[in-house]
Amino acid sequence: MNETTIKSVGLKYGVLLGAALIGFFLLIYILDLAGNQTIQWASYIFIIGAVFLAYREFKEGNDGFMSFGQGLGGGMLTIGVGSVISSLFSYVFLKFLDPSYMQRIVDITRERMEENPNLTEEQVEQAMESTMPFLTPEAITIFGIVGTLIVGLIICLIMSAIMKKDAPEGV
Repeated sequence: MNETTIKSVGLKYGVLLGAALIGFFLLIYILDLAGNQTIQWASYIFIIGAVFLAYREFKEGNDGFMSFGQGLGGGMLTIGVGSVISSLFSYVFLKFLDPSYMQRIVDITRERMEENPNLTEEQVEQAMESTMPFLTPEAITIFGIVGTLIVGLIICLIMSAIMKKDAPEGV
């Protein structure tokens, strides 16, 4: 067997995932697509792609074998590293590089609530008041990491089950 390990592959593709997510964030910023939910969901394509590539490389370096546990561990390492890198970048960006971008996110959140015909102005104000603590660079960073890890766990469970190939006994 080769020296391809879960750690080496997870770190490599985690860094690549972080870079891809940063690039995607900057693209959304440049094109002024903040708040576009459809575009935001597209980030999961990067996560799925990075995990798939990590699994493929690990299996190639290990005679085509990867247990479910190896897949789950490697996938979660990939996603963990990628989410921390991209979330820390987002924090620095939102806190120091363009703090006004946070106000745009707040404004978009308010507009969405106001578009809801079932909410009165008072309810919108109350909802915004309770939402504001979560619309800070710090909260977005924490929720970005935690949210990505939760979704990533689901992705890794499914992909590991599909892509696993246990080594025969004695190998």
